[in-house]
Amino acid sequence: MVNRFAWHRPGLDEVQLSAYLINALLDMGACLILQDDALDYLCVTNLPPVFRVPADAPPTDLGIFGQVIADRLASARKTLGEGLGPHSVEIDHESGQVFEVRLFCNRSSEGRAQYITIVRDRTAEHRANHAMNNLLLEINHRSKNMLAVIQSIANQTERHVTDIALFSRRLRGRIQSIARTQDLVTNSGWRGARLADVVAGELRSGRMQRFATAKLEGADIVLSAEAAMHVGLALHELVVLAEEAGGADGKPPKIHSRLEDGGRQVEFRWEDCGSGGVSLGREDFQLVRLLLQRIVPQALSGSGVLDETSDGRFVYQLSFPLA
Repeated sequence: MVNRFAWHRPGLDEVQLSAYLINALLDMGACLILQDDALDYLCVTNLPPVFRVPADAPPTDLGIFGQVIADRLASARKTLGEGLGPHSVEIDHESGQVFEVRLFCNRSSEGRAQYITIVRDRTAEHRANHAMNNLLLEINHRSKNMLAVIQSIANQTERHVTDIALFSRRLRGRIQSIARTQDLVTNSGWRGARLADVVAGELRSGRMQRFATAKLEGADIVLSAEAAMHVGLALHELVVLAEEAGGADGKPPKIHSRLEDGGRQVEFRWEDCGSGGVSLGREDFQLVRLLLQRIVPQALSGSGVLDETSDGRFVYQLSFPLA
């Protein structure tokens, strides 16, 4: 054991060094098991509560750990006896805890084998790694979905807009809308986004002063990540529509949401007060109508209706189940 130390004071014997090492391991909370060359137990410290030292007999691997783990430890110690050590074993206990077992073989000055087993609880670390892997898989899945949405939007924009400058402006605005919602979702730890925050983000992106006083009235609903992205995209189209209309009376749009069916159904309404007579029949607005009435509602498993009233106002109603 002494040759494992990087340095020790001359004259300090092996017994003292071993005592210091054992105390350090105890302070770290590690379970330490010492066995002689016949695998008889010499001492056991800090044994995790899921294991027990038999009260009526000397401790053994079988008595403490049970048959399955004892067999694994015996197999690992065999490699130590063949000079292939140290060895590490991961144990998934029936309690749900995960333990790392490190086994060493040390030779005394007389050449006799001494076996050292260190058991550490790695449950928290194991769960953190599992959660991280799940998060990475979820991010990968959502990233692919987002890229598919962007590709679809680009294709639809190209199909409905022939002017290059207008195509670039429309596509850039839609991608920026997705990015804004993505920031909200990321800041929440992928738990989703509040509807009021999605509305505020899209209103702030608008260039018109009348948007400054507009806000969501009614229920402030927490949307899933995917729902937030599509609702944000719908809001972006409504803001663009309002900007094109001009808003002759200077009034902000009325935005309202409520929950129906026992809190399971979202009802969202946007009413632009005083549009200025922009026609929804324009070529580039055909995609706006398509996004608001088909693409976004279908993505949310809901329905959407965009109406133009006789006095030139736009009214949009979106209904979808709360995921």
